[in-house]
Amino acid sequence: MAMDLEKSFTFITEDSDWKKKLAIGGGLGLLSVLILLFPILLTTLFTPLVTIKFWLLLSLTTICVVISAVINLAIFGYFSITAHNRIHNKEKFLPEWSDFGALTAAGVKTVVGHVLCFLPFILCGAIVFLLAVFPALLFENNLLSGIFSIISLALSLVGFFVLYALIIIFYFLLFSVFLKDLKVLSFLNFKAAYGLVKNNILNYVIFWLFVIIISLLVELVSIILILTIVGILLLPLVFFYSYLVSAEIFAQFVRTQKDPE
Repeated sequence: MAMDLEKSFTFITEDSDWKKKLAIGGGLGLLSVLILLFPILLTTLFTPLVTIKFWLLLSLTTICVVISAVINLAIFGYFSITAHNRIHNKEKFLPEWSDFGALTAAGVKTVVGHVLCFLPFILCGAIVFLLAVFPALLFENNLLSGIFSIISLALSLVGFFVLYALIIIFYFLLFSVFLKDLKVLSFLNFKAAYGLVKNNILNYVIFWLFVIIISLLVELVSIILILTIVGILLLPLVFFYSYLVSAEIFAQFVRTQKDPE
């Protein structure tokens, strides 16, 4: 199967309710932002007139943050389930927003999986930094300490560059593995990630090109909307649509796997 950029922008029209589902996703994205801004607007508008107690403001802010987080988890879950459904060619690939609990649960899995995915890289980065810096601390002589500090800095930069490259290479592969089965531990399945790219390097390069193109398009559209001021309200809709486009790109890449397990 060849990857198709145009298909990634138009596939949602295959769902008869795509307009409603897209509008709900964009609306929820906007709602999550407004909920976060509500305590700020409240204090800005009413503080000169009424003194708002700190504990009340803190409680309100906490509630707003939690509600906004739940909404965003559902949006993340919507992305993951959409990609999963497309990978397995399910007829109803765009989930129903009515099943909000399942969407939120999928979003939690997505976030937890990301934490697990990046945790080894963070730990490795910390170890590299300590190994690079520790020798410089052993010398009391300022000259030797300075020399080893420079060497340590160079080693740290090289180490972090290597780690960053590994993250870039493996992150999208591990995310793709997760989207196949929606299991959190799939974010640590390096063997399956290698299986995705084995004999499939060209499509992985194409996948990256598509990701870059979409990112640039989203940035361009965002700048245009921000300049129109009123268009800012449409930004959540643009971002949500870009999530769906990305979901199709992930699905297309996974379906190009030569040797599925």
